[in-house]
Amino acid sequence: MSMPNEDDIMKLAQGLRGHVGKGFAAPRRITALSLDGLEGDYTEWAEKNAVPLGTITALAGRAGIAKSTVLAEKTARWTNGDMDGDLKGQPVGVLIVSGEDDVRRQLVPRLKAAGADMRYVHAIQVHYDSEVNGEETETVLDLSEDLEDIERLMIETGSRVLIIDPIVSFIEGNPDRVKEVRRALDPVAAMARRL
Repeated sequence: MSMPNEDDIMKLAQGLRGHVGKGFAAPRRITALSLDGLEGDYTEWAEKNAVPLGTITALAGRAGIAKSTVLAEKTARWTNGDMDGDLKGQPVGVLIVSGEDDVRRQLVPRLKAAGADMRYVHAIQVHYDSEVNGEETETVLDLSEDLEDIERLMIETGSRVLIIDPIVSFIEGNPDRVKEVRRALDPVAAMARRL
């Protein structure tokens, strides 16, 4: 086996240009899609005119203004089939990733107080086996590495809504840099479209 020459290394570097997070994506290609003859698709709503299905929706605001409480109220309405939109009348599963709230001490009491049907709510937890003592240790989710497992859990739990609260806890890079945020969220948006 021969050592790669400079041209081979340059070709490899160009092929890896689509590097995303800690993994590698296929090289990017840019194409043009003719819109002639295309019909528009109907937008389905998890919450009428506010939260479309199949895409990312952000609830933004300063810290401490009750965004998590608003999400608990929305979760209660989804799990009870009370949310206006295309899912009204049917209980909807909600999968939650919580980066700031303890599941048992904060998330569960908040959801119960809001009236959520807890049979339809699941919280993602990430564990690893400690090499030091062999015990299972909880750790933080990493969107760039764990998205495949999130998609599997969405399917297994029958969830139609994924709440990631707050999103900046789970993405790499600087949340003030639009390109870094887009790079982190594009795969999440693609998953939303698939599901």
